[in-house]
Amino acid sequence: QKAMEQCLKAASQGDVEAMVMMGEYYEEGDVAEMDCLQAIRWYRLAAEHGDNDAVWKAKELEESIDQIMVWKHAAEQGNAEAMYHLADSYDWGWHIKCDLEKAAYWYTLAAEHGESRAERRTILRSDIEASFSSCVTMIKVCPVRSRSVKNRR
Repeated sequence: QKAMEQCLKAASQGDVEAMVMMGEYYEEGDVAEMDCLQAIRWYRLAAEHGDNDAVWKAKELEESIDQIMVWKHAAEQGNAEAMYHLADSYDWGWHIKCDLEKAAYWYTLAAEHGESRAERRTILRSDIEASFSSCVTMIKVCPVRSRSVKNRR
């Protein structure tokens, strides 16, 4: 939070690198909540101040958002490949807020519509969730062992 405040102050005073960094903060969602429109705004501002890479970053982000909107529309119309790509975007948080429930929904729907990559992803996600549940159960059953394993790192 402090880093963001300092960066915002510098960007507001015309620091082009700080403007780009603000764009990255909003794009990546690690320091600030993901907000692609804010990211684009900061990249454009940096571009106006002469940062050529910022022009490219803003354009790439705009194109990614446009692509997600195309996938969303096509997925809602029943396109299985678009469902898969939309699910992937939600799953990995690619220029859209990560939402595992929406990812699972779109993977399942895509698999039901015959998208083989979605079928594989659905199976993989089920395996991961089962493994995670087993780990949680083991930690609940053996709390002393889980602490000793954690402390070895």
